[in-house]
Amino acid sequence: MTRFRAEGVRTRSGVARTAITLLLSVAGVAGNTASAAGQVVPRTVMRPETVLAFGFTRVGAVHELSDGRALVLDIADGLLYIIDAQWKGASIVGRKGSGPGEYALPWRLLALGGDSSALVDRGNERLLFIGADARPRGVMTAIAGQCQGSRSARTQQFRAADRMGRYYSEATPVAVSEGGALRITDSAAIERWTSRCQSDTVGFVPRPIGPGARLVAGFVVGSPGESERPFPAVTQWAVGLDGTVAIVYPDPYRVAFIRADGTRHATREIPYTKIRVDDAIKREWRIERQQAQLTTTLARDGSSMTAMERRPIQEPDSWPPFLPPFLADAVTFHHNGSVWVRRSTEAGAHPLYDEISNKGLVRQLVFPLRTVVKGFGRTHVLAVQRDEDDVERLVRFRFNQ
Repeated sequence: MTRFRAEGVRTRSGVARTAITLLLSVAGVAGNTASAAGQVVPRTVMRPETVLAFGFTRVGAVHELSDGRALVLDIADGLLYIIDAQWKGASIVGRKGSGPGEYALPWRLLALGGDSSALVDRGNERLLFIGADARPRGVMTAIAGQCQGSRSARTQQFRAADRMGRYYSEATPVAVSEGGALRITDSAAIERWTSRCQSDTVGFVPRPIGPGARLVAGFVVGSPGESERPFPAVTQWAVGLDGTVAIVYPDPYRVAFIRADGTRHATREIPYTKIRVDDAIKREWRIERQQAQLTTTLARDGSSMTAMERRPIQEPDSWPPFLPPFLADAVTFHHNGSVWVRRSTEAGAHPLYDEISNKGLVRQLVFPLRTVVKGFGRTHVLAVQRDEDDVERLVRFRFNQ
C-alpha cells in the first residue's frame, strides 16, 4: 500500500501546508429559529473535532468503519483511500487497472452494512467489493445482458445499496411507443435490483423535459450549445441501509419515505423562506463555474470519459427569481433513518442542513464555510472543506443524536 502521513503534507498546488483551521462565527446562527409556520426549529452550530491534513481533489463519499477508520473515494483522482483510526494518515486501497483488486474509473462508494462496501467502477463496468478489512474482495460484472436489456441494471448505473445486498438505480426517463420506438417521458423509475436479476420499481421521480432534449445511445441529453439553466429545482432521492427510499421534492418542499415493505409516508410541506437570486448569488455562480469541474463526456457507443476541466462560462439566457430550497447533490441518508438536505443559502452564508424524519423537520445544522457533508459515522458527521487552493480536507464533527 502507498501511505501518506498527515504531517508536512504537500498540496497539489505545491505549497506545504499544515491542517487547516476551521473558524465559525456564531453570530446569527446559534440557537433556535422559527419556521414560516411559526414552529420553533432547533438550530445547532457544528464545530470541527478532527481535521485530516492530507488533501483530496474531489471527495465523492466517505464511509466510517466500526474501528474508527474511514474509506474515502476521490472521484477526480480516481483513487480509494483508507484513513487510519487516529486520523493521522491515508493509504491507497487497491490500484488502477482491470485485474483482480483493481479499478479503472471509480464513481461511487456504496455502503453494504457490516463495514463492507462496493465500489462502482464505471471503467470496468463492474462492482469491486471492499471487505471489512478495507481490502478488495472480488467483483460483480455488469448484469445488463441478463436483465432484459435494461440500462439501469448495469452496475455502473447503481446509485445506492442496502444491507440486504440490493442495488438501486434510476431508469432512463424513456418509454416504448406502440411502434416500438423510444420516446422521452417526464418521469423516471427508481429500480431495486438483486444480483440474480430480480427487480421491482420502488417509485417514480419527475424529470421535466427540456426544449432541446433528445436521445443519444439510449440516454437523454440536451442540445449542443443549449444554455445552462442555473439553479434548477430537481427532485432527488437517497436510500438508507434498511432499504428505505427517501424522495425529496422541491415544490412543494417535502419528503416521501418508502419503506422496504412498501409502506409509504410523506411529510407535510416544509416551510422555508425564499431567497431571491441577487447579484451576489449570480457572482458566486460565476466564480464556481471558473473552477475546474468534474466533467463526463458521453460517446455514442455508451462509453464515457471523466476528467477535471475548466470550461468557458456560458452566461444563462435568464435567471430564476428565487433559489429552490435545495440544489444539486443535496440529499444524504443518516443511519438513524433521517434525511439531511443541504439548503440553498444567501451568498457568503454558512452551509445549512435540514434534518428531516418521517414526522417532518427535526432540526437545522450550521457548518463552517465551504463545508459539505459526505457521510456519517456512529457518533460523527463526516464532511470535507475546500481551502483557498481548491484542495479538500476531511473533517469530522461530533454529532449528538
